[in-house]
Amino acid sequence: MNSLLVAKNQLTNVNTWYNGYLTTFNCQNNNISELDLSFCESLERVYVDSNNLSTLVLDHSPNIVDFHAKSNPNLDCIQVVDSTYSTNHPDWDEDPQVVYSKDCGWFDIEENELSENFTISPNPCTYEINISTFNGQNSNCEILDLNGRIIFRIQLSNSITSISVDELMKGMYIIVVNDKSKRFSKI
Repeated sequence: MNSLLVAKNQLTNVNTWYNGYLTTFNCQNNNISELDLSFCESLERVYVDSNNLSTLVLDHSPNIVDFHAKSNPNLDCIQVVDSTYSTNHPDWDEDPQVVYSKDCGWFDIEENELSENFTISPNPCTYEINISTFNGQNSNCEILDLNGRIIFRIQLSNSITSISVDELMKGMYIIVVNDKSKRFSKI
């Protein structure tokens, strides 16, 4: 599929996963609040005007030649790979409060607290990740996309658990580890 046109449908979310061939995405005039287009490596045209966006991830921004994101009053940062390119692109149209950044800070987490409870290696990874837990209890682990959808769930052992990730599309994911008393996350 090259084009996805879902404008004017009162949608609250759109899943663009597993579509590396998507070149045009149009979801104007919906009620979408979070949108992760980082898995759409071939995107050239993006139209997300008149939604309720507060989170927008465009990790392949240098490929995008036509971009429109006006009338999203809750959107103040768009996460991109090259903020200079995005800020200066003449065919990108967004609300005046919007800035482009490599890190919009949506996932700020205290690294010291996390390292006391679990580690992930290697990061980045290609085929497999190892999760080491330090709390001495069994924990649950979830892998989520940047929209918060659970992609994978597993029970962790007391020490190191290996998880195959070779079937996941290239991109960023959130790893959430829950023990009986706390919930910890890493990207």
